[in-house]
Amino acid sequence: MQTSVTKQEDGKLLITFEHKGVTDTRFIDPILNDEQEEDEDLLSARIAELATAIEVKIDMGVITNDSIAMMNIEPLSVAPPRVHTRKVRAVKD
Repeated sequence: MQTSVTKQEDGKLLITFEHKGVTDTRFIDPILNDEQEEDEDLLSARIAELATAIEVKIDMGVITNDSIAMMNIEPLSVAPPRVHTRKVRAVKD
């Protein structure tokens, strides 16, 4: 699986996945941390998750170049912006 990432003017990321001659393209929003800054580690993890899911679907024949052409639509936005927070529980002695 090969992936390429292109940042769009509106801030969204255009991700292109290529596997076994099939090319699938998705838009995702940047993933933000608590300080509202882009989190590269979480973004890399999200792209890896998508790549795995798309690779399995291509291997199963669910996603093909023909199925993508038949949809004839803009790539889907698959991930809303996320802010990851960590919850801390108070510990009583």
